[in-house]
Amino acid sequence: MTKIHNEVKDILYNIMEIDISNCIEEMWKKSLLEIGLLPRDIFVLFNELEKYYNIKFIEDDIIKRRFDMLDDIVESIKLKGVVCNY
Repeated sequence: MTKIHNEVKDILYNIMEIDISNCIEEMWKKSLLEIGLLPRDIFVLFNELEKYYNIKFIEDDIIKRRFDMLDDIVESIKLKGVVCNY
């Protein structure tokens, strides 16, 4: 996992107390809705990530890249120019 993966994991825990630290890698490819998050939870995560990384997501980031999947969220963050230090 990359630094961004770990940061997203930490943010998810800090704002929703969802601990995914022991989850298998396949979970990063599942919809957050499948693990019990509500659409409003994803919206809260969306806003927290924008603040944390000082970035702005656009509609394509949300729709085309499936913003409900952790791996896609990480990819969207990278595409915004956030450097991924492994």
